[in-house]
Amino acid sequence: MRFYAWAAPIRYVGYVHCGMCGNMDLQRISSEHGAGTMAWLFRLLRFPTYRCAPCRNRFFSLRVFHRIVPRQHPVEERSESHHSVTPT
Repeated sequence: MRFYAWAAPIRYVGYVHCGMCGNMDLQRISSEHGAGTMAWLFRLLRFPTYRCAPCRNRFFSLRVFHRIVPRQHPVEERSESHHSVTPT
């Protein structure tokens, strides 16, 4: 219990996410590639199948699909004010 943490933030628990790593940038795949002990039942009921690219986990889920991709912050250019040479 000391190091317990949820895989996904509480705000996004209602959306589809990987149960192993919490990734929300998932790929939709064919149901024939789904894994698990009840996969035959999920295929029969036509549950959506997803794949997590980083951990290669394949799973079925009935949660709402909403792709949430981490935002890339642009690299800011540094000003070289302390290295400028003043003419004498």
